[in-house]
Amino acid sequence: MTIAYNLSYFNGKKVYDYNIGDGISDPLAITYRFRVEYDEETSQIEKIADFAKQAGADQVPALVIGNWDSEGGSSYETINMLIELKDKFPALRHIFFGDISYEESEMSWIQNGNITPLLNAYPELESLTVRGAAGLSFTDLKHEKLKKLRIQTGGLGMGTIREVIGSHLPALEHLEFWLGSDNYGWDGTVEDVKILFDLPQFPNLHNLGICNSIIADEIAVALGDAPILKQIKELGMFNGAMSDVGAKALATNPHLEPLDKLDLHYHYISSAGQKELKAALKALKVKVDLKKGQGETDPEDRYIRVSE
Repeated sequence: MTIAYNLSYFNGKKVYDYNIGDGISDPLAITYRFRVEYDEETSQIEKIADFAKQAGADQVPALVIGNWDSEGGSSYETINMLIELKDKFPALRHIFFGDISYEESEMSWIQNGNITPLLNAYPELESLTVRGAAGLSFTDLKHEKLKKLRIQTGGLGMGTIREVIGSHLPALEHLEFWLGSDNYGWDGTVEDVKILFDLPQFPNLHNLGICNSIIADEIAVALGDAPILKQIKELGMFNGAMSDVGAKALATNPHLEPLDKLDLHYHYISSAGQKELKAALKALKVKVDLKKGQGETDPEDRYIRVSE
């Protein structure tokens, strides 16, 4: 499965595709997106440069970066343009980088780059979502204000995860990784994932996502009494290939009690497995999201939500 549509809303506002000459009608009521269509003559960086000249650009709190190259090029020029124009967007606090649907590019084909210089250019940024793992890196990341970091991929390398875990992000509250499939870039094991089970370097973290994982069952089994469960209030394991094996491990894990919510939407847990899990978590006063069940299937027929 894939991401079928571009964002309709971001940062609580409707998303509008910006084109040269549009102007900024209301910088606070609309979230503007920059994207290029197939064979479009105007480039994404030309649209961003034009937008930066408009009255109201200095008030924009959020931007969405969509498809930057219909030929599969990297995000390098877009990153550099946003860095160059940093003084034009002093109010910018939220960026979605890579709002690209499968019709524009499969997620595993999205060519990204080093995101650290972009974050360095916007020291007041509070949230960043990045989609696409090819070429993605966070070299020597240090950011005092970033509260939310989401990395959505069909296959994420452990090298990138280690870069993030080794970053200086004292304000971080929400951290989300889409691990993906080993067919499209995931190169870790459940033992590797355990580095996410203890994150004292992020003292304000209360929401952790270990999502879209082909080894969701193994992760659930390994979770046990991980220190992270005493730190966070919400654990996301959605979009993965979780079955009754993972559900059973979670249902019999009393160490989930500190959580307020467990998000498992999109899964392969049977009706009986869901019933058992709901009852166990209700006893612990933990809310659980089990929407978008894919039915009970054989292991070879289980797919994460986004891979290719």
